[in-house]
Amino acid sequence: MELQDKIGREEIVNKISTLVERLGKNENFCLALDGEWGCGKSFVMQMLEHKFHEHPEYIVIKYDAWKNNFYCDPLIAILYC
Repeated sequence: MELQDKIGREEIVNKISTLVERLGKNENFCLALDGEWGCGKSFVMQMLEHKFHEHPEYIVIKYDAWKNNFYCDPLIAILYC
């Protein structure tokens, strides 16, 4: 699947992937993308997933707060995802 970056998100994707790739083998990393509705968070995640597809050691967890807003404790929804 070839993603077409029409809104210029490749720069942020490259910065995030470089950061992740520079981590030591036993280092953990958690990143949350936060932004206004429609700013491209989901697209950035799709691009990162595509880029990390060849690295099984990288785990990408997608948590959609809109789809999981019925849980009283967000941790339950995050763990479910």
